[in-house]
Amino acid sequence: SYLTDRYFRELFNIPFSAITTLVEDIHFNPKKPQNWNAKIQDDKTSKALIYNAEKKMWVKREKKEVINEMVEKSYNMLDANYEIQKDANTLDEKGKRKFQNFMNIYDKGNKELDKRYETDVREKLLNFREYHSQQK
Repeated sequence: SYLTDRYFRELFNIPFSAITTLVEDIHFNPKKPQNWNAKIQDDKTSKALIYNAEKKMWVKREKKEVINEMVEKSYNMLDANYEIQKDANTLDEKGKRKFQNFMNIYDKGNKELDKRYETDVREKLLNFREYHSQQK
């Protein structure tokens, strides 16, 4: 609910950075500690830790799978909000053009872009691990 239509419109103007920005604003937002639910203890492991709120414990999952899910979830959120705002006529032409171009590239599958997102999200999961540890 804290991710407003205006927030998404700003992301549509920076489409190639939008996914990692959204991942950070969801999973590492200091005002939403309930979303701090993933981290990587060190870069050498193939595992990520996911917080299970029911059991109140961290559980291991494949790091690559967790990262891909975060990227895909963010893209789906962007896509859904884009369609809503496009239908409501709340987007400017520049933002529509930029985001449509991005969606065409993303939907075709771009290995460089996929690698960039994997690296960016992995680094966020590593960089925020201490922050998570202090807060949980």
